[in-house]
Amino acid sequence: MHSKSNPAVVLKQAIANVSVSEFISVAEYLKSIYLSANTGEGRYSYRQFSEDLGFAKTNIVHLYVQGKRKISQKAAQKIADHLQLSSKEMQYFLTLCELHNTRDKVGLEKVLTKSIELKDRCLNTRLEKAQLDYYSSYWHPIIRELINMKCFKEDYKWIAKKVYPNIRPKQAKESIELLLELDLIKRDKKNQLKQNTKLVSSGHDVFSLALKKYHATAINMGVKALLEIDQNKRFIGGATVRLSQSQFLILKQKLDRVLDEVLAMEEEADGKSADDQSIVQFNVQAFPATLESN
Repeated sequence: MHSKSNPAVVLKQAIANVSVSEFISVAEYLKSIYLSANTGEGRYSYRQFSEDLGFAKTNIVHLYVQGKRKISQKAAQKIADHLQLSSKEMQYFLTLCELHNTRDKVGLEKVLTKSIELKDRCLNTRLEKAQLDYYSSYWHPIIRELINMKCFKEDYKWIAKKVYPNIRPKQAKESIELLLELDLIKRDKKNQLKQNTKLVSSGHDVFSLALKKYHATAINMGVKALLEIDQNKRFIGGATVRLSQSQFLILKQKLDRVLDEVLAMEEEADGKSADDQSIVQFNVQAFPATLESN
């Protein structure tokens, strides 16, 4: 039970209950500490939280949690020091603060990559690390699908040139090894690579960071395709519309059904001629283009 008279004890107990390595958002991490501090007797305010983290007794931390204020490098270091994070935890926390502040797409992908590398150090098993790696690079799912095509050659140079955007032969080799390790592909009696039906779970928070990078990369691949791929071989469309919250939820449900239909089409393609098949990247995005009123 928290002490009413000693906020420092309240914060210390809350920090012990929340691990930064379980989060991919610094705002959610700070919010969880705050909520944990409020599970006992008394009320622990954001003003008190700010003071305990080395700031004046203001709502500054609440603004960080709401995403309304960037966290400067100096402020991030101050918070990390007052949270008494270990060296590894501090590195990860400071990187999450960078991610919180980053707005441009080049910087975002760079910080996401750095965050994933630090997250990898926090994982306990080789399987978790391999699963994280699968979602961290766009070419692993592509190569997994490529293996199912009749034209596939287990030639790393051929694979590297076949993947778009192109990768290096070394990356193709490492991808095959990773897919085998995850049991996403296997070798048949003739030692030929075949796709397995097993799927990689992406529900746990540990993969959310990698998925963010994957989707950010996929969006950038769409931009590259817009500039480089013949319009008869691609489809890129978009619309700006005004929707209520209930309509937006309906839209999400419809897009989910479209994704299911696309996956079903892939199963149907197994019986078709291989001559006209290719691997297609299918992206769907729907997001607010205006901010909520305060």
